[in-house]
Parts: sequence; C-alpha cells; structure tokens
Amino acid sequence: MTSSIVLILCATAVITTSLTSGLFLTFSDFLMRSFKLSETSAGIEVMQVLNREIWKSQTMVLLWGNLVLTVSLAAYAYVFDAGPASNMIIIGAALYVFGAFFLSFSRNVPMNHRLDTFDYASADGASYWHDTYVP
Repeated sequence: MTSSIVLILCATAVITTSLTSGLFLTFSDFLMRSFKLSETSAGIEVMQVLNREIWKSQTMVLLWGNLVLTVSLAAYAYVFDAGPASNMIIIGAALYVFGAFFLSFSRNVPMNHRLDTFDYASADGASYWHDTYVP
C-alpha cells in the first residue's frame, strides 16, 4: 500500500514539476522576447502587473505545493527507502528546490520587487529595465 502511495506522489511530482518548467519556459522564451519588442514603458507596465498578479494566482499553489511534495518525497526516500530510486527522488527534489526556488527567490523575485518601485514611464525605470531585463 505504501509503495502505491509513493508511486502516485512521485507521478504527481513529475506532472507538477513539468507544469512548473513549462511556466518558466513560457516566461523566459516568448514573454520576455515580447517585452523586449514592446515599447519600454509598455513592457515595464505589463511586467509590473504580471509580477503583482502572479502572487494571487494558482501558480503559487503549484510552486509551493510542489515544493512541499518534492521535499516530503525526498525525506521519505532518505529515511525509509534505499537504492537507485531513492537517490533519483532526492536528486530530483534537490534540483527543484535549487532551480525553482533558490534561483527564483534569490534573483528574480528581488529584481521584480525592485522594478515595481519605478514608475513605468520614468527614465530610471527604463534604465533599470534595459540593464536588468532586456539584454
């Protein structure tokens, strides 16, 4: 019974991690390119709105829920399981924690909060936008 539950939770973690990576891919691929092609003030304004709204969206449930799920699975694998499957679960959880959380919350979130302090039509905002967001 326990192994069936763990298998279902692992499958759920794979799906939720895939959804999270799809979100990050969407953002970094065509959303950021679209912002770059937009007028500077329009790109800044939309990015500010997006950054405020995402905290109120189901995306946060996905990100935080998957964090709890992957860390719980890694703890279970470390304590109760041994072998290659256990190592894969632990490595997968570590990659999610580092890739989705550490990088996002140590780099991107502070950048976004700083962008939010600028008026979207200001010269300072445009300068920050071009130095930070649009290479």
